[in-house]
Amino acid sequence: MNPWTASQAVPEGSQVARFQMDTRKCPRSLLRFAAIALTAATAAVASVACSSGPRRVTVPAPLVGKWFGQNSGDSIEFTDSGVFVVELRGVDPLIGRCVFKGTRITLRYQLGSTICPEEPGEYTFEVDGSSLKFIDAADTCQTRRDAFAQSWRRSEQG
Repeated sequence: MNPWTASQAVPEGSQVARFQMDTRKCPRSLLRFAAIALTAATAAVASVACSSGPRRVTVPAPLVGKWFGQNSGDSIEFTDSGVFVVELRGVDPLIGRCVFKGTRITLRYQLGSTICPEEPGEYTFEVDGSSLKFIDAADTCQTRRDAFAQSWRRSEQG
């Protein structure tokens, strides 16, 4: 018998079906596996959270906001939390984290990214009013290196 039964709360003809598990019909091995997996996931999250503590990233205020490539349809947006989003033509948006040492920035796309996942790239950045440049690249990711080689202008919306 199927261990999953439809919930009574779903109206007839509804496109959305909600399911609830009837544990009496579920094999013990499946329940044990679910409990072990949940315990392991909770321990891993707690271990990372406790060992490293909250990481505060101080993003230079002049860098925060959305920037557009002078010679392309590319854009990059830096948030004050250290998260950035790069949108390159023909590529799904790339999300990552950045850290700073003075005017040196280290960029790392998130794991699972279609381009250079978890591969760091370091640059020196220069902000002059509404203009941004990344120079002195130390980056083995050629796609990111090419995109960041152009000059950027600040978005009118900030």
